[in-house]
Amino acid sequence: MSLNDILTYINSNKNVDGWIYTISKRRDLIGDLKQHCILELSKEDLSKLVRMYNSGDLEKYFVQLVRNQYNSTSSSFFKEYVNSGFWSKDFIVYDDVSQYEDTIFETEVIDTEVKNKDLVKLIEAILMRAHPLKVDLFRMKYFENKSYNEISDYYGISYQVVRNKIRSVREFVLDSIKHKK
Repeated sequence: MSLNDILTYINSNKNVDGWIYTISKRRDLIGDLKQHCILELSKEDLSKLVRMYNSGDLEKYFVQLVRNQYNSTSSSFFKEYVNSGFWSKDFIVYDDVSQYEDTIFETEVIDTEVKNKDLVKLIEAILMRAHPLKVDLFRMKYFENKSYNEISDYYGISYQVVRNKIRSVREFVLDSIKHKK
């Protein structure tokens, strides 16, 4: 078995995709995370990888590699992707954001032509840390102006569940803004 066979096996394994999706809360990083971890895996000793493949431990090892790369603040992936952008030390939250707390979820504030672009950028950055399904529901409600009933019908889940999930993301965003000051 060659290194190429092992890397192809990991790359085409659908279980691996599901685990990466579960580990990474930011859907925009899933592809980068997978490729980065495959590259890291390629640096390992071939005999070690073949031994893990034969014993059935290769997938577990790869999932742990993904988890470490995504969560460890000292990992190369975390430094390059996760800690960049809005959550880096260079991101500044302006004090005047608090004035929008009561109206933050009104359509005119979130509209793409909003005057305070910093607020929209902040909300987008916060949403990257929330659960992907909840973020989809939240976006449909506040960015696409869909009703709870429309969202409920689209996903096939109850009105109350949709409402609660959207409310939890809304509270998460508000709490994050309050703590970011």
